[in-house]
Amino acid sequence: MSTHATKREAITWQMKQDAFLYRYAIICGICGGDIHPGQEVEWDHVHSLVMGGSHVFTNLRPVHADPCHKRKSALDVKANAKVKRLRGLTCNGPKKKIQSRGFDKTKTRKFSGEVVAR
Repeated sequence: MSTHATKREAITWQMKQDAFLYRYAIICGICGGDIHPGQEVEWDHVHSLVMGGSHVFTNLRPVHADPCHKRKSALDVKANAKVKRLRGLTCNGPKKKIQSRGFDKTKTRKFSGEVVAR
C-alpha cells in the first residue's frame, strides 16, 4: 500500500457551478428559462445597487449572462441616468435660467403711451 496520495486536478469554480446546475433545476430570474451546465451564468441584483439596493444574498439571483443580464443592466443604466437628470445632478448641477436682455434705458414711455428719449 502506498503512503502518498495520487495527484489530481483542483476542482475549479466552473466545475462546481456546472455540478450545481446539473443536480438542481435552476431557472433564470429574469426570463424564467432553465439554466443548464456549460451556460454562462451571472448574478443579478434584484434591486440594483445604483437604485439603493443592498449587496446581500437575498437581493441576488442567477440569470443568463446573455441576453438577460445584458438587457437588464442596460435598463438599469438608463433608469439611473433619468433619475440623475430629474434631480439635476448631471452637467454640474441644474441648468441656469436664461437672462433677459432687459429694457431700453435710452427711452421712456409717458402715461399717454408716447415714447420719448430720456
